[in-house]
Amino acid sequence: SSGINAEYGGNSAEESRLESLEQFRDHLIAGGFDWNKDDMEQALKVADKIGCDREFGRQMLSAINSLYIRKVTILHERWMGGIDGIPDHLFNGQSISSVIKSGRLFEISADNLLDNVPHGGKLNKMLAGFETTWYVSPSDCLLWVDDEGNLLPVAIRIENKNDGQAPSFWYPPPSGTPDDHPDSLSWLLAKMYF
Repeated sequence: SSGINAEYGGNSAEESRLESLEQFRDHLIAGGFDWNKDDMEQALKVADKIGCDREFGRQMLSAINSLYIRKVTILHERWMGGIDGIPDHLFNGQSISSVIKSGRLFEISADNLLDNVPHGGKLNKMLAGFETTWYVSPSDCLLWVDDEGNLLPVAIRIENKNDGQAPSFWYPPPSGTPDDHPDSLSWLLAKMYF
């Protein structure tokens, strides 16, 4: 069975198999590491919010990304490879064209901001002592304003221009999907990457 391996007691070699993220959380709070219990509880409260799409949207409005939010009036071609993958449970049964017409679709796009960012090679050798290639992958986010006025992400596009592969598209799972389900975890990872 799948699970999370965790060592108890810092230096102890004793291992236990944790079957859920909730068990892992309980393990951390119980003092499985040398962290202050109050600090750990606060960190876990923040971690709970990271998974919330409403909180993600709020952060987009209150951070530097707010400078790059644009209302979508015509869907840019960068979204054409993934727009058909947007799940039916989003937009409350409306089509994407009706959401665009109502002025409730927005995007945050890198628009080649990272194209000339130096990365890897000699720069890495200077910084870390060895030469390697870093990949700076532009990411874009499509968001909509729901009926309650929340700005919610509906798709994240990640493109690695260095590997020659097509961009990948990531979508929120249906409401009620467990937090430790692969669809929820991959969506969380896409949001964190963005």
